[in-house]
Amino acid sequence: MRDILKTQTRDLHIELDEAFSELKLQNHHQYGKFLITHAWVIIPLEKQLIRSEKFNIIPTAEKRLRSSSIKSDLACLALNEPETNSTTMSYINALSEIAGIMYVLEGSRLGAK
Repeated sequence: MRDILKTQTRDLHIELDEAFSELKLQNHHQYGKFLITHAWVIIPLEKQLIRSEKFNIIPTAEKRLRSSSIKSDLACLALNEPETNSTTMSYINALSEIAGIMYVLEGSRLGAK
């Protein structure tokens, strides 16, 4: 399953990596932009995952979440958490969707390693 997901999303990963590759993450302002962008996507997505009954089927699901770390990093840089869209993500209703989202989040957390 992992290999299929990796193959099917390869172009999107390349596009995302290219978009962020020009940021100088050692620069306070640019690292802040990086964090805010991640927060804008990850925080609402993780909230929706937690609401799903099937989320806890995934081993160590809660330990894989990153919202609290992102919020902590934003606070350390004296940056506000971005306003996010609270739209219900109705497509997160099956284990396959949850597994796919967790795969992407995990890859992001590990720096695609």
